[in-house]
Parts: sequence; structure tokens; C-alpha cells
Amino acid sequence: MNCILLFGGPSKSGKTTLGRKLAQDLCVPFASFGDFVRKEAKRRGLSDPSREQLQVTGLSLATTDMAAFCRAVLEDGGFVPGQGLVVDGIRHFSAVSTLRALVPDQPLKVVYLESSGEGRVGRSLLSRAQLETLDSHAVESETVAIRNIADFVLNTSGSVDESFSRLRTWVVQQSTG
Repeated sequence: MNCILLFGGPSKSGKTTLGRKLAQDLCVPFASFGDFVRKEAKRRGLSDPSREQLQVTGLSLATTDMAAFCRAVLEDGGFVPGQGLVVDGIRHFSAVSTLRALVPDQPLKVVYLESSGEGRVGRSLLSRAQLETLDSHAVESETVAIRNIADFVLNTSGSVDESFSRLRTWVVQQSTG
């Protein structure tokens, strides 16, 4: 598989869990905007950054130089041009268009994960109010709208295994269709 799969969706919708599982299943690298932002926050002296500090760091990277941010995430994830890749944490339209420009010779598909509020609360240690606070941060402003450009929308309110099965079926259809 040489497709690049971009995972977007709100916090705690299952992006990292399903993205890592899919990358392992497909034997392709996994790149994560969130992982990179955590590393960058630590490089900036935040030894144990809060979610708010991570959001501020991510927004700073995205608004300062999206191309550099995307290149760094690809490099951090071990991307090799021509090979497949799963990318977790798409939060901006400009990230999608930048990645398309950086890797123009490979198919790129956007997967949007959505889940009920109860499902998101159930898979995290956060309350509904805490999730609403996360969702209201400026870095998340385009997250829900990413759904409009998605090639596949997956409701992850069920079990991880059910969600993964539907995702895997769609990916196989993409590679054979």
C-alpha cells in the first residue's frame, strides 16, 4: 500500500488507537501530529505539558510554518516517499493541502472519526465539560469541518474491534478499487 491515510476527528474519538492499529496491520509507519507536538513542547522546556499547553504549542507550529510542521511530522514518523503511511491528528485544512503538496505522487485519503459525547467520555478520563473545553480551543476550530473533506467517515461509538473492522474493510476496498 502506498496510500497516505490522514486521521482527523475530535479528541478522544479513537484516532490514535485506530491509526496505530491500522499502521501495524498494514506494516506501514505511523506519524502523529500529537506525538510531535509533545516532543516539541518538551524541547521548549515544558517537562510535563498540560493539554492546554500542548494545544498552544500545536497551534503555534501550525500557524508559524505549516509546511515545516508537516515535514517534521513525516520525518518523525519515519515516512519514506512511495511507501504507505498512517498520519494521526489532522486538525487543519492547511495540513491536508500541505501534505498533498509535499507528497504529490501518492494517493492521500482523509479518514474522519466521530463518536458520541458518551463514547468519547467513556474512552477517556475526562468529563464531558473537560472535553467541551478541549473542543473549544482555537487549535480545534477546523477539526469538525475536516469531516466535509473526508473520504471516509467512521462512527467509533462502538467497540475498537468493530470500528477497526469497518475501517480495515474500507481500506481494502480502496486498494482494490
